[in-house]
Amino acid sequence: MSLKAHGSGLISGIAGMVNKFTVFTSGKNVTGLTVAFEGPSKPEISFHNNKDGSVEVHYNPKVGGEYRIHIKYDSKDIIGSPYNC
Repeated sequence: MSLKAHGSGLISGIAGMVNKFTVFTSGKNVTGLTVAFEGPSKPEISFHNNKDGSVEVHYNPKVGGEYRIHIKYDSKDIIGSPYNC
């Protein structure tokens, strides 16, 4: 799987604020991309297709604590997924 993710939102996030990271899609169709969280709350998630081969993911956890971020393409984990945040 050639997709990769990068950004501070994969390492740490702040409850009650919008955090972000970028997924580099290598030109693949972004409709196969999914993001899911395991943790104390279910954050609101939004996607922005940068139309340059990357997708910016914004999330807002309402409760602080440890989360696992699962980033998948066509139901398969991308490189490094799941991430602990």
